[in-house]
Amino acid sequence: VEYVALNVGQLKMYAVDGTVTPATLAAKGLIEPTARVKLLANGELGQKLEVHAHRVSAAARQKIESAGGTVVLIAVGSARE
Repeated sequence: VEYVALNVGQLKMYAVDGTVTPATLAAKGLIEPTARVKLLANGELGQKLEVHAHRVSAAARQKIESAGGTVVLIAVGSARE
């Protein structure tokens, strides 16, 4: 399974109403609509976001949660994918 890597430091550029999902990333042209997203820890967040992704590194989760945000894991093959 291939994933598109997205760093924590990029998230705020792609947030819509405090949320980042594969759909919002695709709408902004960053990924293909069917792509799976993996969050990596490079960069700083600095704001509270709800982030939906298929995979997340432990360090990325820590940065998101430390900023007051949440991570929602998307099950591979789910309708929300």
